[in-house]
Amino acid sequence: MIAAMAWLVLCAAESDQPPSPRPVALVGVRPLALLASGISLSYERALGERLSGVAVGALRSAASVDFDSLTVTAGIELRAWLRASTPMRGPFAGVHASVGHTRLYDNAAGYIGASTSLNQWLGFGWRFVVRDRFAIAPALGLVMHEDFSASGRLATGPRITAAIGLELGWVIRSAHPESRT
Repeated sequence: MIAAMAWLVLCAAESDQPPSPRPVALVGVRPLALLASGISLSYERALGERLSGVAVGALRSAASVDFDSLTVTAGIELRAWLRASTPMRGPFAGVHASVGHTRLYDNAAGYIGASTSLNQWLGFGWRFVVRDRFAIAPALGLVMHEDFSASGRLATGPRITAAIGLELGWVIRSAHPESRT
C-alpha cells in the first residue's frame, strides 16, 4: 500500500506540458467503505477558485449470520482548497455532515428496529492527481457520531473519534480553453 501511494505521488508531479483546463468536478468512490460491507460514491463540484462542494451517498449491509441490516446514508461536504495555484488538488480542509438510517432484521422473527445517525466531520486531506485525470485523496480528521432511535430503546449521546478517509476519483475538466489557470 505504501509503495502504491509513493508511486501515485511520483506520477502526480507537475510536468512540462501546458496546463489543462481547470477541474470543474470529480466523481469518486470511497474504497474504505468496502471494508465495512458497503459502498460509498461521491460527486464533487467546484464552487469557486478555492471552494468545492461534495455530495455523498452510501449503502451498507453489515449484519451477518442470523441478522440482516441495511444502512442508507446521504451527506454533504464543503472543502476549502489551501493553494489557489492548484484548484481542486493539493491540501484541503473540509467539513462534512451526513445522516444515515439503519434497519435491522432477525432472519427468524423479522423486523427488529431502526436507528438514525448523524455524523459531523472536520478534517484535512491532500488530493494527488495522476496523469491529470485520476485522483487519490487521503484525509485525517475528527468525527462526531450520534445515534437516535424512534423507539427510545437506544442510548443516545455523541461520540467523538479520530477518522481516516480515502477517496479515489475521476477528474472532470472544463472544455473551455478560457478557463485555464
